[in-house]
Amino acid sequence: MFQRQLRKEFTRALCKATLMALLPLSLATASLASAQEVDGNRAVPIPTEQTVTQDVLLLQEGKAITVEPETEISVESVEARYPFMKTTMDYLREVNKLREEDLLARTTIMISTVRDVEKKTDIAILSVTGPLTCGSSQCHVGIFIDKGEGYKEAFSGAAPLPVTILKQNDELSFFFCSYTGRAQWTLNGDVLEHQGNVRFPQTGPSCQSE
Repeated sequence: MFQRQLRKEFTRALCKATLMALLPLSLATASLASAQEVDGNRAVPIPTEQTVTQDVLLLQEGKAITVEPETEISVESVEARYPFMKTTMDYLREVNKLREEDLLARTTIMISTVRDVEKKTDIAILSVTGPLTCGSSQCHVGIFIDKGEGYKEAFSGAAPLPVTILKQNDELSFFFCSYTGRAQWTLNGDVLEHQGNVRFPQTGPSCQSE
């Protein structure tokens, strides 16, 4: 009787010790498998709620988001990472050739991306600041739209930042605020169309200066 109980206790202790020894190995194997799966599939699933994920802002119906390009890109690598910037960069280089000094070296390019999950649309907003692209109060802004076939230029010109984007009634509106009031642009296809300027808007995003 005593020996049988002793053998039972010994077997129980051995099983417990074996389990404790194998558990860390099992967890390590699971972690390694998970890491390999993430590494093999770099496409991050798109969240369904409005949030900031890896510099991507998500749009939601009836909600406005304010965007200030914040990820800096070096002038040397901008075209390799964003081929749609080639036209802008070619223009800057041509203008820079007429200068006595290299002003392009003093140019800063920033980008942020906005995603409309429902429409499967990405919006790249770039600011290009420097002696070649800035006036007295505004610098160059580029807005590019990708609906699955690559980015296309929707807007290019001097504009104040940040820009507020409102998705409402299946329409995307872009609002720029300056000392003269608020300018509204609406996305029509792949192009932004100017809807007008309002000094004291009664609806939509307001400007802090008002």
